[in-house]
Amino acid sequence: MPRILSWRQRSRREYVGKENDRTQAGQGRCETHFSRTGAGCGVNPLSADKRFFNALIASDTQVLGRILTDDFILIDVMSGSEITKPAFLAAIGSGQVKFKAIEPADNRVRLYQTTAIITGRTQMNGRLGDAPFTSNSRYTHVFVSQQNEWRLATAQGTPIAATTG
Repeated sequence: MPRILSWRQRSRREYVGKENDRTQAGQGRCETHFSRTGAGCGVNPLSADKRFFNALIASDTQVLGRILTDDFILIDVMSGSEITKPAFLAAIGSGQVKFKAIEPADNRVRLYQTTAIITGRTQMNGRLGDAPFTSNSRYTHVFVSQQNEWRLATAQGTPIAATTG
């Protein structure tokens, strides 16, 4: 049975695990509980997830290209369509999709050897072509350790329906 470690975000910089493991994101060293798996030395999966969101806001296709695996697949939160890495990078690079803000919350990491599954919520807004968009969603990101880096292999978003009343 794989060993599962789970972290929940307590504040902007502190993450606490079930076994009372603690780490702070972005310290630039091997955190014991992440390096035990042999994956992601110096960067925990939540830091990689934050880099992904920041690169989206900056439309930085070079950073995105390094974060995403070659076979990356996105299941689009708006349409449910499958988008490949080349198509995703082209849409970001051309400005067809522009993120103005992405606010993740309720992040949770489950770690399986060299795979990290992150779930959470996001509020995001931006532009799709000339049309503005706003989206509240739940997301799942699957990161894999490749060459001692956490790289995003797949991302999936599910819209959260607006509540009335």
